[in-house]
Amino acid sequence: MNELRELDLLMEGEVTLQIEGNDKPFIYRGFQMVNEEKLNELRGDQLRKIQKSGLLPLLYAHLFSLSTLPQVFDRQVKLGKAPVPQLID
Repeated sequence: MNELRELDLLMEGEVTLQIEGNDKPFIYRGFQMVNEEKLNELRGDQLRKIQKSGLLPLLYAHLFSLSTLPQVFDRQVKLGKAPVPQLID
């Protein structure tokens, strides 16, 4: 985590997921995620450093897992295990 902070690769996460038939989406906040744009803009020496440390594959695994959230959420809905919405005033 320190290395990610030093490279300024983290950002506040927010994911919006829509259930078919609901007018309001589910919004997940309050977590950190890797900023893919900043990862792509790293200098060669920075990229080599995280590649040699073994961090680079973990970052790509993290980004891949974020891309699967809609499918996981849809599966939860189909199994009747969707989260219960919380009303925010």
